[in-house]
Amino acid sequence: MTQYAAIMRHLARKHGLIASTEEASVRQDMIDQHANQTHWNQFILGVCYFPNVPFAEARKNYIDTVQPQFLRELSDFLGERKWFTGDQLNFVDFMIYEILDVNQLFKPGCFDNLPNLKAFHSRFQKISGVKEYLQSDKCIKWPAFSKYFLWGGSATYCSAEEIK
Repeated sequence: MTQYAAIMRHLARKHGLIASTEEASVRQDMIDQHANQTHWNQFILGVCYFPNVPFAEARKNYIDTVQPQFLRELSDFLGERKWFTGDQLNFVDFMIYEILDVNQLFKPGCFDNLPNLKAFHSRFQKISGVKEYLQSDKCIKWPAFSKYFLWGGSATYCSAEEIK
């Protein structure tokens, strides 16, 4: 099997982490597409890997404009739900957790003013298995990306503000 999305959905089906109702399926598909498109196009490609403007300019635009809007959209979509598709943990929650985590590495405190995202992030870290993994030597928080990235690929951690 190849392709990130196909592998992710296969594993989700295998482990019961896929929507079980029509409403949850619609939410799953919407947040999967929106989060992936924004994260990959605006953050990974547009800032960290191959920005079409100098890094400082791409960083400023992301932190000042794109990131707050994106995080607000995630917050609004989550609303008062426990997980992004409702009460049942779903593969998209793993994806969103990773996106939030790397955004927090990029700009610490970026979702502190969005209590539901902050609670989601904290709740996710307490999931049995996830908690143990995050506390283990197997968990690699840095580098976030490969060595070819302008941010996230260096051997030592630095926030986005530290890169000149």
